[in-house]
Amino acid sequence: MTERLPNTPGAAVSFVVGGRRFLVHPGEFDHPLLVLCSLQDVADAVDEYLLPVRGFGIGDVLELVLRHTDHTVAGLAPAWPDADQAEREPRQITCQVSEAEVVAAAELGVDHLATAGVGGQEQTAATPAYLTRGLDELALTHNPGLPALGPTLLVSDGESVVPVPASTAIEAVTAAAADLLHAHPAPAEAQMRLRRSTLARVARLLGLDHVPTRPGEVCRISSPPHRLEIAIIATLGEDLAALVERARAELSTARAGAGRLIVYSGPPVTGAGSHHRHPLRPS
Repeated sequence: MTERLPNTPGAAVSFVVGGRRFLVHPGEFDHPLLVLCSLQDVADAVDEYLLPVRGFGIGDVLELVLRHTDHTVAGLAPAWPDADQAEREPRQITCQVSEAEVVAAAELGVDHLATAGVGGQEQTAATPAYLTRGLDELALTHNPGLPALGPTLLVSDGESVVPVPASTAIEAVTAAAADLLHAHPAPAEAQMRLRRSTLARVARLLGLDHVPTRPGEVCRISSPPHRLEIAIIATLGEDLAALVERARAELSTARAGAGRLIVYSGPPVTGAGSHHRHPLRPS
């Protein structure tokens, strides 16, 4: 439990993909925009390698999922009660659905998932096909921190198709990224692309002029003005735990009085199978 109030989908928070701004449903993520930024970084690094073998990339999955959250939030928001007027009872959680919400939900449909996305019509067809599960394939994953439905955006009973709740949509992208990277391990060029983009972002944030041109698996940099020693990990593999330990060992030699920071960039969930999926948590 935390003392902060949970995120609300009615806050009109948005994220830009392909030049379009989409409304975001936070689901159970404390920092959904950070998760989306991480997924966009992964897509930028690997999609050119995924497209020839799968017909779509992680960026296509991200765009389709955000189309769903945007359509759902925009359609339901007018029916939601005003947050300032909603009754609050400490230590009590209630789930009530109004008649207006039921009517609005019934009008959502799935047509918004059929229009061409940023990758064109062929990628638009391949992406929802990958994200569709039959009822007999659907298994809930009761494991805190892991996507409950896996890479699933649509559920089919053989006759009709319905989308999953928007509250689970971002989880579908994190699960899809883990699944695709497990099935198609990223080449060294994609790993290096992710490392460079992550290092460049940290350097811009801290105002650093000189950084390594070919960062390694664990890249250590210093920011004297901020009194920081930083270890950057950018990986697309399933070696995160080992890399975090290496980063901690690297920072153990930092000078006295310096702050120590590990920066991670990569998929929010690593691995694909239930025996080797790891939710990422702050160190």
